[in-house]
Amino acid sequence: MALSIAGIIAAVGILFGLNFIGLFIAAYVFDKKARHVLWYLAAAAALMANGVFYLLSIVAPYTALSLVFVEVCQGLGFIALAYGFAGAFRLRLSHRFLWGLFVVGTLTAFALMGLSEIDVARLVTVSLWHAMVMVYLAVTLLRAPGAGFQHRFLACLALGPAVAALLRPVVAAWIQLDTTMSFAEQVEAYGAVVNIAYLTALFGIGAGVFFHVMSDLASGYRQASLTDALTGMLNRRGFLDTAKDGAVTPSALIMIDIDRFKSVNDTYGHHVGDRVIMAVADILGRHVGPPHVAGRLGGEEFAIVLRRVNLATARALAHSLRAAIEVELDGLIDAGLSTTASFGVAMIGEGGMEGALVDADRALYRAKRQGRNAVCVADGYGPPRASRSGGRRSA
Repeated sequence: MALSIAGIIAAVGILFGLNFIGLFIAAYVFDKKARHVLWYLAAAAALMANGVFYLLSIVAPYTALSLVFVEVCQGLGFIALAYGFAGAFRLRLSHRFLWGLFVVGTLTAFALMGLSEIDVARLVTVSLWHAMVMVYLAVTLLRAPGAGFQHRFLACLALGPAVAALLRPVVAAWIQLDTTMSFAEQVEAYGAVVNIAYLTALFGIGAGVFFHVMSDLASGYRQASLTDALTGMLNRRGFLDTAKDGAVTPSALIMIDIDRFKSVNDTYGHHVGDRVIMAVADILGRHVGPPHVAGRLGGEEFAIVLRRVNLATARALAHSLRAAIEVELDGLIDAGLSTTASFGVAMIGEGGMEGALVDADRALYRAKRQGRNAVCVADGYGPPRASRSGGRRSA
């Protein structure tokens, strides 16, 4: 049996649905933490099933039952889309409203199953059901805390299927005014117009959802490329990029190196070394907050950029961190064994970050040569050596 124009449009919609299913599967494979993508996948599958049942209503018997499943699959697809948005944007949905509407809509669709495909009363009922879900989703997006351009854009796209749904009874009533057309011709004309409207609206929301998923993936990969996997701090690249982006005067740089870290790895194993690194990172995270920037440059080396501070303040913080590491990490590796770190401090001057890194690095290694567990200031900024604690065996 040859497909009508409406059937051909529905078949094209199924092909689009298959493409979106493949794209969402690929997106989830790339990032299995993005559970909301599974809801988008479910939505695409349900809306594709909607098209399949519409084709069955044309080429197979039990047309009325197939049309009921068209409505049910569409309702499920819109609800799955709402849950996908809820997971992506942390929206608070009313589960009672969504599923209550679904139950009422499904029961009504079965109750009106005996009516024709273009019966206006049937279409008004199911169209209101579907439109209410998408309008509710759009309003929830717009009212989300911190809603931005992406929320507003997707909310506008979500209104597309709502408009397409509400067009159904209007199109059916308009077509039936033409008494020169047979009933079959009216059904065909109705199906062609409505399917084009739906295909356009669903392609729009599908493309919008896919681009938002890809944008989130790209942002996540960029963030991962700037973050140290062990500590969650900025890595060298992320630290330098962030420090340069917010450069202000005056600013200071503190370089930190865990003392005798190689011997820790060699004697106790890398898993113990990792514990030490994470403990130092935790101390830095608790003592250094915005607008200052802290990061792990690599291995046992850390750095801090202090914005709008003078040398005295930077040196005082370095001393505070040195003491915190010595006290809090005492016995972390082994009883009676103290973990310490050495510090180099420099102001960020005309040489920029590159020059400050060189100056602070030299001060740091001078602290190492002077016995470790010390704070040294770069040449030309103050006394080269600071006080340090002693008396316990150091790692």
